[in-house]
Amino acid sequence: MTLIARIIKIFVLLILILLIISGCAAPTPVEVIVTQLVPQTVIVTQIVTREVTSVPSPTTLPEITPTSTSAVANFDFYYPFPNTDCGLSIVHVGDKVYVSYGGTSNALRRTPDSRFPTNIIGYAIQGEVLDVVGGPECNYGLVMWKVKTSYGLTGWTAEGNGTDFWLIPTD
Repeated sequence: MTLIARIIKIFVLLILILLIISGCAAPTPVEVIVTQLVPQTVIVTQIVTREVTSVPSPTTLPEITPTSTSAVANFDFYYPFPNTDCGLSIVHVGDKVYVSYGGTSNALRRTPDSRFPTNIIGYAIQGEVLDVVGGPECNYGLVMWKVKTSYGLTGWTAEGNGTDFWLIPTD
């Protein structure tokens, strides 16, 4: 082998060694300048602040005898709002009411907004007695009342749509 061929081989070998060594070295930090706003991702979490463990006993429910007439026939109907979009009401703040029979449980909500199930914090079962502590609010044709259960849960629930009533005064 000639001297020039040996020098070329050594030179190529040195270059390969330098490439291998530089590949093992830590990368050099590069400063990047952002010239455009990048949207951020927001993660929403729900924090449970209260766990309700007690359920109202069926023995605490009022004795109500069904009659052949409507359960709301003896009540005074009124419009709780200047416009009539929400329909009639038979409930007032301070009333004790029960959830009507023959339907389903009433959802108790964190706010009077009935559009989203994400604000449901519990349910009032048929016949359960509630204290009306606030309201009313008109929400998508429903008359919403702030109520408190016998086990201390407070939330908003629908009285009805002006034709059907799901909260019935006990007096």
